[in-house]
Amino acid sequence: MKKIITFCAIIFPVVSIFAQSFQLFYPVSNNGEIVRKPIRDGDTLTIKTVTPYGTTGAKHIPIDIYNSSDSVLTLYVKNDTSYSLLANSLLSFCSGTCMDLNRQGLGTTMSIQAGDTASEFDHDDVYMYIDYIHPNVTQGGKSVVRFLFNDTFDTTNKASFVLVMEEEVTSGTRKYDKTGLVQVSAYPNPVAGGKVSLQYNLNTPLLGDCKLVLRGLSGNVLKEFPLQSSEGLLSIDVSPYSSGLYFYSLELDNKILITKKLSIQ
Repeated sequence: MKKIITFCAIIFPVVSIFAQSFQLFYPVSNNGEIVRKPIRDGDTLTIKTVTPYGTTGAKHIPIDIYNSSDSVLTLYVKNDTSYSLLANSLLSFCSGTCMDLNRQGLGTTMSIQAGDTASEFDHDDVYMYIDYIHPNVTQGGKSVVRFLFNDTFDTTNKASFVLVMEEEVTSGTRKYDKTGLVQVSAYPNPVAGGKVSLQYNLNTPLLGDCKLVLRGLSGNVLKEFPLQSSEGLLSIDVSPYSSGLYFYSLELDNKILITKKLSIQ
């Protein structure tokens, strides 16, 4: 009996050293209440979206992180360098700072106090989320990315999960059948504050409700500019917007004809 007790006393500390001291959750709103679905190490989180043909598909995915230890947790978050995205789609992740997916193994660092949960829903200063955007969707499919979470002070304290974006495109037709001739460009791009000029040309007489739309990285509409002619030059003040990646689109009757990126420095 003494030997057994001695053996157990040695094993227990070893097990605690390798125990994961943080948990991941996918929070969703259910009738006004936040329900946190656990994401265990190695899990696959599948997010399904339905996007009308020719419009912009976008999804904001918060990830809550609970520090169950009795000390400050500093995590290094990055994506696996092997991933697949649908053509023309973009996925970024933020945890303190924001990163586009990259194949260099770069990531961001975030710190969580002992016993705290870093959550967007709790209005914390630092929390993690993933933004997916797919402009001008014409074909559905899957995007697959694996995310890695590593304790910067303990290499055994880590976790990962695979995010699968399943995008379904509903049927629809465009009233405008010359989309291949549509032109729109921004100058300067990147732009360091101030104003940016957007030049556009439909290459056809203007029929219907046409506008230029400026969107944020998550697909949210920031500004709309109604157009009175089928071609022209529009000057936009971007000084109110913070540095980062944006999108500008030329739309006809609420159908996106073309979308391009705008970088604000």
